[in-house]
Amino acid sequence: MNSPNDESYIDRIRKKYSADIVNLGVPQGSEERILFELKKTKELDVAIIFHSLIRYIFIPKCKRDLSIRTVPDKKSTLLWTEKNLEQPTEEEFEKEFFSYSNLKEVFKTREQFCEAMSTYKEYFYHPDLITSRFHGTVLLIDNYLCNKNIKVFHAIKPDPVIFPNWLKIQSGPVDIDILPMSLNKPIVGEKFCNNLDLKGNDFVFNRLDDWLQRGSW
Repeated sequence: MNSPNDESYIDRIRKKYSADIVNLGVPQGSEERILFELKKTKELDVAIIFHSLIRYIFIPKCKRDLSIRTVPDKKSTLLWTEKNLEQPTEEEFEKEFFSYSNLKEVFKTREQFCEAMSTYKEYFYHPDLITSRFHGTVLLIDNYLCNKNIKVFHAIKPDPVIFPNWLKIQSGPVDIDILPMSLNKPIVGEKFCNNLDLKGNDFVFNRLDDWLQRGSW
């Protein structure tokens, strides 16, 4: 939203269709957050859902979620990072986790944040559990949209672990091109806040615009 010259795909969709954008994603948004926000959004005409990845865990009081993979397995490691720094400084840690969103307001101190995340990973996390929760949440999202008769466009990462063959989305078309591009495509020129360059935003806009125009939903 509010990109320079309204060049991001969401601003272009908003302008072309005079759409009222009622919900946006958050950094590292989890699948459970999608369901959480979807159920709270009333009188929804169209949903465009960019499904998450299994590694992100829902932090309800925060305006972002977190990758559990980056949290160290041992509590003796005090600081960590998502940028492949083996030993981040306190300043690097603060900049990465406390410089935006509201993690600092929720957890108050770096020590409490580290203690909470380390305890979660040590005692309440298992990769099979988080995978089952992810798949269950996808099915709940799909079931909710079907029963509410909400027009929906799904974008997923076509990975057999994330979306196995038995997990069938029934509520709307499923795109397998957008997310791989946004996750892996090299950035050329200016990068927008959605992590895409201008060409990437053109691609996503054209794909969504085509779906909306065809009325295939």
